[in-house]
Amino acid sequence: MIQPGTSVNNRYQIVKPLDQGGMGAVYEVLDTRGGQALALKLMHGLLARDPEFLSRFEQEIRIGRAIKSEHVVEVLDHGVDQMLGPYFVMELCPGESLHAYVDRVGRLGANEARTILEQVGEALARAHAASVVHRDLKPANVLLVGSSRTVKVLDFGVAKVTGYASQAGNSRAIGTPAWMAPEQFSAGDWIDPRTDIWAYGLLAFYVLVGRTFWRAAVGQDAEIIREICVDRLPRASARAAELGAPATLPQGFDDWFAACVNRERVARFGNMAAALAALRSVFPMKVKLINPVTPPPSAVAPINPEDTEIQAAIDALAQRLPAALAAMDPPAPIQQPPRAQKLANQWIQAPPQISAIPAVGSPRATPVVQPPPIPVVRASSQNARPVLIVFAAVGGIVAMVLVALSILVLFSIVRGPPAPDGGAGSPEGEF
Repeated sequence: MIQPGTSVNNRYQIVKPLDQGGMGAVYEVLDTRGGQALALKLMHGLLARDPEFLSRFEQEIRIGRAIKSEHVVEVLDHGVDQMLGPYFVMELCPGESLHAYVDRVGRLGANEARTILEQVGEALARAHAASVVHRDLKPANVLLVGSSRTVKVLDFGVAKVTGYASQAGNSRAIGTPAWMAPEQFSAGDWIDPRTDIWAYGLLAFYVLVGRTFWRAAVGQDAEIIREICVDRLPRASARAAELGAPATLPQGFDDWFAACVNRERVARFGNMAAALAALRSVFPMKVKLINPVTPPPSAVAPINPEDTEIQAAIDALAQRLPAALAAMDPPAPIQQPPRAQKLANQWIQAPPQISAIPAVGSPRATPVVQPPPIPVVRASSQNARPVLIVFAAVGGIVAMVLVALSILVLFSIVRGPPAPDGGAGSPEGEF
C-alpha cells in the first residue's frame, strides 16, 4: 500500500486507501492543480509487466471514457508514474458496496430492490451498446452513493484472476465463481451480453433474499462450480425456501429468474432491454401519496347533538305527513256569496296582464301586474253597507276554514297514521 502524502506523477497526492482489488488498489487523492478530491486506481507493479494484464488495465480506461452513464464511474485522467506504474483517475463516489449494505441491513424490500436493479440494468445496457461485457458483475462491484443510494457499477472490463485453468493451455477462467455463467468456465467459449444477464439474475436473488443463490459457501469454489455447471437448477422460490428466506419472492419472479439464470444462453433474455422490461412487470412500483390534501380543522364544523335530533324528528314527520293527508276527508267546498263568485270568475276568464319589465337599473325593475277591469258598482249609501258586510263575512269564513284545516293537519301528524283494521287506534273517519 502507498503511504498517505505520496505524490503520483507530481499531481495527485495520496490521501488514504479506499479498496484493494486483484489488479490494483484504489486511493482517495487530492488533485493539487484543481484542489478536487478524486479516486485513483494504481495497477500492481508485478502485473504491470504482464502484457495481458496491462492490456486489460488500458481497456478499463477506454471503457470508462466510452460509456456515458450516470451509473458508471467516469474516468477523468490516466498516465504512468515512473516509480509507481500505470494509473487512472476517476470521480470520487463516497458510499458503500451493495455487498456491505445487504450485510448490514439484510434483504431488501421489493421497491428498494427494483430501484437498485433498474440502475444496474441501465448501466449494463449502456455497456452492451458500446460492445462491452462486464464479466464480473457482483454485489462488491455495485457502489451505492450518498443517502439516495445512487448506483455506480465498478470494474468494467477488469478481470480478476481466479487461477482456474481450462483445457486450452494458458487460457484462464475470468471472474468470481459464485457470479460466473457456465460459459465463463469453458476456454474459448463465446462471451456476450447474456453472460452479464446470468449474473444480473443472481444479483436480483441476492438483494431479495439476502443470500447468494448457491448452497455452497463463498470460497468453496469447486462446489459452486459443480452447482453452476452440473447440478439441477431449482426455481428461485424453492431455493429461497431452502435457504430459510423469511418472505416469499414477488409473483412472477421465478419465471423472470429462469430467463436469466439458464445454462442454455438461447433460453436467456436476448438483451438487457428485454430483461429490464420484464423486471418492471415483476416489480410493480407502489405509489405513495405525499402530504395528502386534507381540509384544515377549522373548515370542518363541529356536529351539534341537538341539531341531529331535530333533523331526525323533521325527517320522521316528513315521512308520516303523506299518509296523514291521504287519510283525511277532503274539505267541503267553500260556498262563496254570489258577488265574490262573480269576481273570481272574471279573474279566471281574463287573467292578469304583466307589463314589460324595465331594464336593469331603471327606477322600477319589477313587473307591474294589471288586473282586469272590474265593473264599478254605483250604489247609494243605503246599498253600500250590505256589500261591505258580504265581503267581511266571506273573509271571516275563509279565515275560519284555514284555521280548522291547520288544526286538523297538526292533530293528524301528532296522532300518526290510522291503525289497521281490527287494531287499536282511532275509529275510521275520526281524528
